[in-house]
Amino acid sequence: MKKLLLLVMLFSFNAEAQFLKDIFKYSTLYASYDQSNALQPTKTFYVTQGNELQETTPRIPNDATYTFGLRKLAFFDYEDKDRFYDGTETNIGQKSNEGNTNGLEYLFEMSKGKQQGDDFKNSKIFLRYLADHYIIKLEQTKNELVDLDYRSADLRFRLPIGKKLSLSIGGI
Repeated sequence: MKKLLLLVMLFSFNAEAQFLKDIFKYSTLYASYDQSNALQPTKTFYVTQGNELQETTPRIPNDATYTFGLRKLAFFDYEDKDRFYDGTETNIGQKSNEGNTNGLEYLFEMSKGKQQGDDFKNSKIFLRYLADHYIIKLEQTKNELVDLDYRSADLRFRLPIGKKLSLSIGGI
């Protein structure tokens, strides 16, 4: 009985591991750091009573951004796959109702940094599942630099016509 229970546990663990392997297959884990000089205000000075000139220009620290993410997005055939990506570009497939392949696509991204002396945290979540006859897409973008908090859920029914055309109707 113990051997049978152990065999069932090993089989179920192997099935779960295969499921996780399929989810993370072809995914990319990435991190980036960007630093640039902040715009400095016009220099200002103060003349003391002892006729000394003192600079009073406030110093703004450099702008810096840390970004971490995990993504699995299928490129269309006409997209340039060989160039270097720095994390600031948007995959064309994210803007489309269709994707290049059926199945799960996702993007999880977090950014934290400082711009013009202001701290910010940005996040982006994108989930899409494409099947033969339906599309489910969930999206969330939070950008503290421009005070944007966007959420969207999209469900579409899909009618493929040939290999390169499909009609869809749905709601967002």
